[in-house]
Amino acid sequence: MKAELAKDGWSNFRRALIEKDREAFDEMANKARLHSDAIANGAFPDPVEGALLSILLENEKQLRKLRMQ
Repeated sequence: MKAELAKDGWSNFRRALIEKDREAFDEMANKARLHSDAIANGAFPDPVEGALLSILLENEKQLRKLRMQ
């Protein structure tokens, strides 16, 4: 699954966001791209599922890093 699919599917939502939120949305979409190989190997019935799992994984990593500081 390409993260682009999720991002493209949400393009109307993204356009409706204020600029600050749009920047955060783009950062979130970039998190899915970090794990595109794992998403492709996951063979998810819905490609958005892999993108969301990647975003959650990156958020968890950030939370752990912050907790350790």
